[in-house]
Amino acid sequence: MKGGVIGKAAPYGVLAPLSVLVVAAAVYVMYGFDGPLYRDYGIYLYGGQMMAGGVPPYAGIFDHKGPMPVFLSALGVVLSGLFGTDDLITVRAVFFGVGCLAALSVYWLGRSVFNSRMVGLFAALIFVGFQAYSVGVASGPEPKTPLVLFQVLALALMVHRRWLLAGLCGALAFLTWQPAGILLAVGFLTAVFGAGRFGAASRFAGGAAIPLAVTLAYYLYSGALREFLEGFLVFNLLRVSRGGEQPYENIRQLVLPISNGYDFMALPALVGLVTLLVLCILRLRDHRFTPLLLSLPLFGAWSLVDFQVSEDFYIFLPYAAVGLGAGLALLSDRFGGRFREAVLPAGIAVGLVGAAVVGGPFVDKDATPGPSLQEQERSAEQITARFGENATIVSINAPQVLALIHEKNPNPYLFITDGIDRQVDATYPGGFTGWIENLEEQNPDAIAYFADAQRQMPFNDLTPENRRELQEWLETGYSREEKVGNFWFYVRD
Repeated sequence: MKGGVIGKAAPYGVLAPLSVLVVAAAVYVMYGFDGPLYRDYGIYLYGGQMMAGGVPPYAGIFDHKGPMPVFLSALGVVLSGLFGTDDLITVRAVFFGVGCLAALSVYWLGRSVFNSRMVGLFAALIFVGFQAYSVGVASGPEPKTPLVLFQVLALALMVHRRWLLAGLCGALAFLTWQPAGILLAVGFLTAVFGAGRFGAASRFAGGAAIPLAVTLAYYLYSGALREFLEGFLVFNLLRVSRGGEQPYENIRQLVLPISNGYDFMALPALVGLVTLLVLCILRLRDHRFTPLLLSLPLFGAWSLVDFQVSEDFYIFLPYAAVGLGAGLALLSDRFGGRFREAVLPAGIAVGLVGAAVVGGPFVDKDATPGPSLQEQERSAEQITARFGENATIVSINAPQVLALIHEKNPNPYLFITDGIDRQVDATYPGGFTGWIENLEEQNPDAIAYFADAQRQMPFNDLTPENRRELQEWLETGYSREEKVGNFWFYVRD
């Protein structure tokens, strides 16, 4: 669009990115820091507590996602010790900062691809309006919050052909969520064929090697390299169990989480994705669009194989926001003169801010279903009062309990769904039977297994043999079930 908004710098200067930061922080704060500590969030808080105490991820608590969310949680736990603050709130503050930077990075991506501050501003404000993402920024630790930051930075740096930094951010995204390795493949191919020389590809590979080498060195030094390789790679290749149908078998598995999770923003998000793809195809020869055009369909193909919940759509939100932002900029470009240059863009920006605020925390009253953090903290006090300060409490499906009461599990398997029971079978001394015997040796007073607003029961996805063995053991010594506050326990007979 020659002479239009796209491809033409608008007079926003530093005001636009500063406005993005302010609006993002304001909207994310409105959702609050007091959302419930869900089971998955408890995994990363507990992992951060363990890492701050010297036990690395996977060795402290086994999980099949990348270690980066635990690294960030550990940073929050360490900071809480330095400043004497609550560890969970401090961890959430760290992720809150990451979320605000993610919104700012969306601004940079939109501006970089279309050479337009207006597109960047619109894209960032739209991104803040995706309530399913915004609600987890301050009430996590949500593991995919840092994923979005590293993903967008990697794409923007590819657009600017800053290959070393692009590789570094792509590797950080990969260490957060393994399918983000798509960014490493896209970056390498773009560097080789787009830049037209192998020097660019070598810089990209060198940048990617930095965080990967540091991570491997850390695990080697900690004596937990085997645990890292098992959790990060081997388990996901050989033992993970998703259960149920996948989107390529039943498209409803893709549609329902998006429509339910994003509500009135689901359709605009899909429109934004289509708009971006069309604009990328129309500008096929422009190298700035290549990283987006290559990576978006690849993430789409992955989602047909593995898509579980609304958080799995996070990876598409930056693309959708940039596509919608560009579409709005094109529409505003149809108006001429000063109205186009100032009044209309300002009006659109104000409208987007209003939609993000009113359409998010004010309207979405059930954004964080379940008990508040304050209720869960009271439940933690009730647990201590019920079982005693010296009681032994273990987890088989509720790691958030041990994170809240600051107790240590006797082994790293605080939950065994998603195929983790198969991992126990394959790697734990004595297999699944040995794991049960380890729990029995602790003679626990109570076994945490469920919580209000939790989706999975401890027996989900277990093999029939493991399910039967665990049930038989519980029936012989822990047949009583008791709810304390918001949490459920098997209590010793």
